[in-house]
Amino acid sequence: MKTTETLFSKSSGFDAKNITNKSNVQVPENVLKSIENGVSIETLDKLQKEHSLKIFKYRTQITIHGIFPEVSGFYVGGYYSIFQNKNKSIGVKLNAVDSEKRDFLQSRLKFVGFSRSIDSSRDFFTIQTVVDENNIKEVVATLKAMYDRIDETSFFGTKDLYLATSPYGRKYACLDLNINAIYQEKMQVLLDSVGYNKNEHEKQLALLEKEEKERHEKYMQEKAQCEIIAEQVLKEVIQENERLATIYTKKPLESGVYVKAIRADKFYKPTLKFQAYKVTAKNGRKQARFTYDTFKTLQEALEYSGGYSERILKREITAFKI
Repeated sequence: MKTTETLFSKSSGFDAKNITNKSNVQVPENVLKSIENGVSIETLDKLQKEHSLKIFKYRTQITIHGIFPEVSGFYVGGYYSIFQNKNKSIGVKLNAVDSEKRDFLQSRLKFVGFSRSIDSSRDFFTIQTVVDENNIKEVVATLKAMYDRIDETSFFGTKDLYLATSPYGRKYACLDLNINAIYQEKMQVLLDSVGYNKNEHEKQLALLEKEEKERHEKYMQEKAQCEIIAEQVLKEVIQENERLATIYTKKPLESGVYVKAIRADKFYKPTLKFQAYKVTAKNGRKQARFTYDTFKTLQEALEYSGGYSERILKREITAFKI
């Protein structure tokens, strides 16, 4: 979507940009490997202390200054996340930092209305509500109340409230929560600020689990019943085709209409139906063309007139020519 108007925006924890490498410390290979596997903000702090590295947090990446071995690039969360800058520092895209914590937050934030959106450069949480001239003030006021409650100092990132338009012209009011990194000790602070209630969450989870169990039990019952019906319908199909064989003949690749009985919807309400094929085998063509359709009754199949088609008949039709 395209942002049309930014209403409110706050950021927390970003550093000023540094062009030159601020550390000439040689970094061991094992440190690089630990970074390539995806890191937490706590791990970055530990590396900073143990190896005298300098770490800077920007809006699109975290840069680790020092002299590292060559980096070929590494996929974390499905994206190219780690690269080496010209000054030999390491750039870590934000989707490689604290991804497990965002997974945990996703399972909680969905209960207060947030969904998660991931693309090649961002991994964020969002609430998107369709608006028009009648409800826009009310929707924006509701999102602003949540925006004000969110404690942006509990994480490194931004919170943004804005209006946007989809490619199809639909208008939205959006609240984005960009959590680039967050300390474990601040996770509950953030959840409390957005109104997450653990007890309510557990009640909803229990209800969802109960509903899922009931759906599964119903599905297994319906599946067992369908299997019984499917066997019966199969017998009917065999009997009907045996009957058709006494009336019509199998003459594949001749122009005309062919019919046969089939078992439709094998795994969902199995029923006896009839397929009709119209074959055109002339007009100077080496390969026949055909059309087909499925009908509830034999009479409908026998009346099938088809239409012109360029679909090539590549195998024999196991049906009866009428």
